[in-house]
Amino acid sequence: EVEGADAPTFVLIRAGDADLKLSAASFKEVYTQFRSLAKVKRHYEAKWENALNIPLGGQWKDIWETLHHSGASLAARSAVWRQIGLNFWTCYMDHAYIRRGDGICEMCGVFARQRWHTVIECQVVLDLWDKLSATLVRLDNRAVTVREMALGLIGKGDRIRLRNRLGYTLRSAVLGMRWIGWRNVEKAVASIWAAFLVQLKRELVGEYWVGRLGMGPANFGRSALIGGVLGELRPDGGVEWGPLLAEVRVGYWELYR
Repeated sequence: EVEGADAPTFVLIRAGDADLKLSAASFKEVYTQFRSLAKVKRHYEAKWENALNIPLGGQWKDIWETLHHSGASLAARSAVWRQIGLNFWTCYMDHAYIRRGDGICEMCGVFARQRWHTVIECQVVLDLWDKLSATLVRLDNRAVTVREMALGLIGKGDRIRLRNRLGYTLRSAVLGMRWIGWRNVEKAVASIWAAFLVQLKRELVGEYWVGRLGMGPANFGRSALIGGVLGELRPDGGVEWGPLLAEVRVGYWELYR
């Protein structure tokens, strides 16, 4: 009875678009369709409202877009993604869950029960943002707030995008070095600040050489040297680094680490 009948055709039903034949769909399209049907409990949303004492309903789409379009490196964005999602291990968790250590923050030496301590409460983190604020306000004259420290600065334009990139890169350095046992604010600030500057300049130097060996450094200048805050392109195509990065030494060979 089925001899000569057409083979069945399966489609993905997409809102606002024509149905897509499953046989022509990419793995990404199939995965996205089924992933969107999964109900995910985003526990961090209510926790951030509690930590910041402000409502965040309707802002999460902009928060994630701000992160993904910041121009920060994949490593930095990944670190901040973990921080915003409150999805990282802490000294308190070590102490509470596996009885290792005493729950004291290894950066500032304070008992730190809340996971957002290393994002918005630690004195080391506060001092690092204070050191960076002079550069940030040159890009946008708003003062740094706890809201920006936690979730980024919502807004449009290259200057805000670069400001977020700097903040995200700083946060990445904090997350990567939070286990080193300083328990001393001054030592922790000095060490993490130096690591942040090296990380930032290494990324920028890498982007510069990609541009120089490709289509030219002009695109690098437009995306990373906005307003001359981090530096300026010289007529010969080189970079005159600004005060934040002028004394930071990053060798070309270090780009391959």
